[in-house]
Amino acid sequence: MQIEFVGWNTLNDSDKIWGITKIESRSGPSVFYNDYVIFWGKRGAKMQSRTWRAGVWDARKLINKKIAAGYADHSRTTLGAIQPDLKKNIENTVILAALRV
Repeated sequence: MQIEFVGWNTLNDSDKIWGITKIESRSGPSVFYNDYVIFWGKRGAKMQSRTWRAGVWDARKLINKKIAAGYADHSRTTLGAIQPDLKKNIENTVILAALRV
């Protein structure tokens, strides 16, 4: 699992998290497309997720769109500042979503 982006939006009394991780495809890695898990939800609540097969450029475009919408970028080292168990919550969400691929 490779966390590409985790954003936290606190604008207008929001308290939402959105992120995207890259996972290995069952068909093997591709030069053009990757399998991703997108996750979102309110901070402290159970996250929702979905899988998405897309090009790296499409993933970057979606990340930039979320940044423009007010999601502040957080690296893996600062996830604990958002929520103490967030990294573990993300890992569990991604594992369950990856099993559906």
